[in-house]
Amino acid sequence: MATHTRSHYRPRTSGIQKKKQGHNIEHEIRWIQKHIKVQKCRRFVRNPQYPLPDINEDSDPECYCGLHLSEHTINLTDHPMTASVSNWNYQQDTVSIKNNSFGEIEFTGFGEQCRKFIRVGVDTPMENILKLTLDIWGLEKPNLLISVTGGARDFFIKSHIKGLFRRGLMKVARSTGAWIITGGTNLGVMRYVGEAVRDYKLTYGESSPIVALGIATWGIVQSKESLINEDCRGKWPATYRIEKKYIPNESYLDPNHTHFILVDDGTVHQFGKEIVFRALFENAVSNIKTNTGKNAVSIPVVLLVLQGGPNTLKTVKQAIYNEIPVVVIEETGKAADIIAYAFHNSGEMEMDAKDQHGKDEKKTQVTFSAEVERQIYEMVGEDFGSGDLDSNVRNVKECVMKKNLITVLKLGSSASQDIDIAVLKALLKANKDQALDQLKLALAWNRIDIVKNELFTGDRMWKPGELNEIMFTALLTNKVDFVDILLDHGVSLREFLTKKRLLLLYNQINPNSLLFSLLKKEKTERESKSKYISFVDVGNLIHDLIGDFYTPRYLRIKSYSNFDVDALLDEEQPEQDTMSTKISQDFQNPHQEAFLWSVLLNRQNMAKLFWKYSRDSIAAALVASALLHAMSSKTEDKDLRQSLKKNSAEFSSIAMGVLTECNNIDEIQAQNLLVRELVNWGNTTCLMIAIESDNKHFISHSACQALLNNVWNGQLEDDNYKNKGFEGKSTYSIFEKLYYFYTAPVVTFTQNVIAYIVFLALYSYELLTQFKPDVSVTEIVLIVWVFSIFIEELRQVSVGLQDIYRGT
Repeated sequence: MATHTRSHYRPRTSGIQKKKQGHNIEHEIRWIQKHIKVQKCRRFVRNPQYPLPDINEDSDPECYCGLHLSEHTINLTDHPMTASVSNWNYQQDTVSIKNNSFGEIEFTGFGEQCRKFIRVGVDTPMENILKLTLDIWGLEKPNLLISVTGGARDFFIKSHIKGLFRRGLMKVARSTGAWIITGGTNLGVMRYVGEAVRDYKLTYGESSPIVALGIATWGIVQSKESLINEDCRGKWPATYRIEKKYIPNESYLDPNHTHFILVDDGTVHQFGKEIVFRALFENAVSNIKTNTGKNAVSIPVVLLVLQGGPNTLKTVKQAIYNEIPVVVIEETGKAADIIAYAFHNSGEMEMDAKDQHGKDEKKTQVTFSAEVERQIYEMVGEDFGSGDLDSNVRNVKECVMKKNLITVLKLGSSASQDIDIAVLKALLKANKDQALDQLKLALAWNRIDIVKNELFTGDRMWKPGELNEIMFTALLTNKVDFVDILLDHGVSLREFLTKKRLLLLYNQINPNSLLFSLLKKEKTERESKSKYISFVDVGNLIHDLIGDFYTPRYLRIKSYSNFDVDALLDEEQPEQDTMSTKISQDFQNPHQEAFLWSVLLNRQNMAKLFWKYSRDSIAAALVASALLHAMSSKTEDKDLRQSLKKNSAEFSSIAMGVLTECNNIDEIQAQNLLVRELVNWGNTTCLMIAIESDNKHFISHSACQALLNNVWNGQLEDDNYKNKGFEGKSTYSIFEKLYYFYTAPVVTFTQNVIAYIVFLALYSYELLTQFKPDVSVTEIVLIVWVFSIFIEELRQVSVGLQDIYRGT
């Protein structure tokens, strides 16, 4: 799913744009002032690293929050300095104040595009943060959350691994519509993620932007003063400059991230204060449902680990505890390599256990040999030192206790070891016992390769009707590959496509689409009281688009119109898909119904998929061409008009291609196909559809021309004798010869032309020379002649009406 971000550019902004932009900013300011607060230390507690000074000395000691005494707005005599350090915590010793740091950042030297940022209190409710990101900032819901963690300072990986990491991360984010979450600073793995986003923008532009959300500790942000507005109305934009000089225990924000949430607990110069907030935010996002209708699933989260230190071990341990899949990039050093070693060299042992209901079950316990444990101790000690050695080793062991949640990836080892495949497989592996949820995830990500290689394998059987709702969502979201593979693996379209589902498909189309506007117009003209689109509305639209010669099934067959559409669609009881195996008889040719729905929505690839299953392929392609060509005249959108005309021409070419193949095999049968009456297509013929829709391209085909020649010459040619079953007959009676001669269209036409010329000559003669009061023989002949012409016109009208209403 592509995500949407709003970026503001200061130059070249029209008056209307400025007014709208100003309205949005005012709304954002008011909302933030009401819902988002920040923290400030209100009690000075001396940091024990500083000696207790003499009260008369000119000294500025540091508080446990990291601020100096002079930076506190307190009275020293009211809050004496003590040696106690154990009783300071942000919950008791900070106060919530009005937010003075939010708005947009413009990174000097990194283009004019601005990035959203906000400073938030560490205890800010997650519902407010979700409201901020999804509604105030306007981000679309992700289909996947990729949390990247790892090394910050002294971070280095090989150049080829760095390139694979960048490309793989952007591929999985682009193909799944993911959010990427990092620490947001211009260091280590966070900088690498930012560079990957930058390279992606340079390649693809802003057509499908990626969200890279940096969640950092406010107190460690270098040059944070430039983000503060004393009036508490935000900065639009805040000019932020990254300089070469670095302050200890501070870091610059990364200029390539798209959004920043800066977590404030009242402290400064203390890393890691955002960890709990970030975990809560990721958990809150994971409880949101994806935008896939009834098949919506909770947004999955995956943790991506590169290098890292002791805090990375804690992060991975917490992720495993929360049942979050972890992908570890091997050969990036430190924590990542230690976890990878422990994963590869640990053993598994089955143990008897009790489930939550007290029943016996088998559980797998991860074990380590003495040699492996010794090696882990050496690796941890070498990378992290001897401090907290036992604790760090214990964290390593706990990281691999649930091996189904760990995926170790060695970049570049094979094509199947790319990051995007590894991330998606890790999520599927974590849900290996929930096949339907796996399929829903793959649908949300639009990754048909995962479905083919991991889900639709030979050893998995699906219950009848189990995939029907997946099929419905795939149709609505125009996932052609998913529809194709579902049809090949258990979905029967005759069982799936009921009247109710087809009506739901028509009623859930995009309100901004051309089809929706045309159907609404039909309802208005028909003065329909139904609140839903009905088959009669669709039938009338098709009839209006193609012409009077074609009567759709929805208008000819009463069973499509004689039922209460509102009652059917308002019915709350769901269809029993998974329980009933009875085949629906709602449609004798369900592929044709799905084909027409796809054509009317101008979904060319979907229409071609269902066209492959159609019975009358030439007629189906001609009808599609006629519908699309007629719809092109109903829109003022130039791009849409061009698309409709292009797709119309493609279906016309498809019809010609099929006819060419048939003509190469058997010319006579090919011509018979052109004049065969088609019950499924309004009791008309392929040739009539082409003629009435003015499809000159199709009519110019050699088979059509040969047929027209045969029709024109009647039984005057030997081929026509054979077609009528006169094979082997060598002689004909004089009466047969006369009958075939005078009934041939070419002779009939010639006779009509001659007769018309004679009529005009006789009429002119009577007017110019014989116009007298007495009725002459010539006048009587002319009166009879005109009367016969009038009767012939009535006959033709009668035949035309019979063709229109035949079958009703």
